[in-house]
Amino acid sequence: MNKHIVFLLLAVSAIGPLYSQSEKVKKENKKINIWLSPGYTYGYSTANLGKLQSSFDSYLHYAEAVYAGDALTNPGNWQSGQLHPGLSFHLGASGMGAYFSVTHFRFGIDQSRSVLRASGYGRRFDWKERRREWLFDVGYGGRLVDIFGSFGINGNTYKMVSYQLYQGGVYSVIAEYPFNGVFSNLYTGGISFGGGIKIRPYKYIALDLRYIYGKASKEAKIGRDPGLSDNADSRDITKSNEFPADYTRQPLNQLDNYIVPNFSRHYFAMSVLFNFQSK
Repeated sequence: MNKHIVFLLLAVSAIGPLYSQSEKVKKENKKINIWLSPGYTYGYSTANLGKLQSSFDSYLHYAEAVYAGDALTNPGNWQSGQLHPGLSFHLGASGMGAYFSVTHFRFGIDQSRSVLRASGYGRRFDWKERRREWLFDVGYGGRLVDIFGSFGINGNTYKMVSYQLYQGGVYSVIAEYPFNGVFSNLYTGGISFGGGIKIRPYKYIALDLRYIYGKASKEAKIGRDPGLSDNADSRDITKSNEFPADYTRQPLNQLDNYIVPNFSRHYFAMSVLFNFQSK
């Protein structure tokens, strides 16, 4: 009988702290946790750059005809998929199984192509995208792991810089040559959606893994759509006096020498967050 009593007392003494800890965890889960998390992001994104490639190909056709005695090298297509760094900012709250966050991502996506001729001269093109995502994240909030869906908007700017290449690799954008210039796009925007998971292994460190689809808006009405000029085959080469000035399509300009770079992108992003939280 005494053995049974001793065994019962030992069992109660062992279970008691676990029950107390369980109650403590329940109370913690009922508290609302608010956080602010700046982070460094590294992502991989893909886009259909067909319009940009067509614009680039039109210059290659032009150069092959004009510099027929000076063979050129084709640098290949523009990359549709790229790795790129970025920054992110997260402000949100979680508690009682719910998760909500307002999130902002900033990405810079750059690449270059150089068309070299046998003489050592040529042309370099630098393509630059500056992309922004503003998202609402909603989902399940756990003690260490959050799972969420995202929706929001995106805003983007684009720029093509066209340089004259000289022998020795020096390049310049001065107005000495007609195709030199900075051809910029004012602004495009659209809707975004996706989802992801957030892991908090330590109190002040979190890992955010997510997918984002940034859908670009359609081309605006004539006279309002900012386009990037190129040297399309249908353009009269002798009337290229809009170079090197920044070019925006005008209401009555129907020449096929522009692209509207409303490119949608798929992102796979990983962010390391510095998690400043209330509990």
